[in-house]
Amino acid sequence: MEIEKFRGYKAEGKEENEPQYEKVDEIWLGGFDKVRLIQGRRGPLAAATDIGIGRKKNEDALVLNTEKDGFAVIDGMGGMDYGERAAQILAEELQKGIERDTPIEEVQAAASKRMAERGVGEGGACYTAIKLIGNEAEIYRAGDVRLIIVDLATGKIRFETKDEGFGHKITNAVQGTNPGRTTKEKVEIRPQDRIYLASDGLWKNTAPEEVVKSTYEREADDALKTLYRMATEKMKKDKKASLDNITVFIYDIARSAP
Repeated sequence: MEIEKFRGYKAEGKEENEPQYEKVDEIWLGGFDKVRLIQGRRGPLAAATDIGIGRKKNEDALVLNTEKDGFAVIDGMGGMDYGERAAQILAEELQKGIERDTPIEEVQAAASKRMAERGVGEGGACYTAIKLIGNEAEIYRAGDVRLIIVDLATGKIRFETKDEGFGHKITNAVQGTNPGRTTKEKVEIRPQDRIYLASDGLWKNTAPEEVVKSTYEREADDALKTLYRMATEKMKKDKKASLDNITVFIYDIARSAP
């Protein structure tokens, strides 16, 4: 895969080879049937969310902010309308927090308060957010939304988060009754890295090694569609598969910090 081939140029008053990027700051609603490459600050990225199979509502959410190089995947939980409501609230607070550089503990506290006001109670949401600053990635999370970083030159996983829970039991989340703990990590980011960030609709049906093997040589948008097909095909064929919403974000690091 030749991620260096990503090119773009800003217009007036800029250096000829300064990379162009699209300014996106929103809670992303694009489905896997509408996947497109977005030009990020450091390279191409793609993202999508889908109801999956066996669910009546999409309780996942995606936050994209290319200007701040900040992104998040949220997975609501709690049944009824609680999961969908909690995911939307947490996505909105993360969107504001990324834009304003708000401390993540304050983001979780604000989301918990709003969830309580909206009657979410014991429902809530898990999330993982990543913000690229210089040549480091700051990772914040609560729950079982997983992130892996792959060296595209070798196809090897060089970093991955760990689930905060086991089976169907989550031991850490942002809830209406509790803002949850904030797990923080930092990792070096370098050219030829690929970031995969996804909800458990992917990870419970596709092992990280299988994700990498099947997609690391594909462009980000094609990789995204491939992972969706893999997860949904397993849901259809395997009675033991986890029926869930599917959300995936992929970012190819083609350049060092701008």
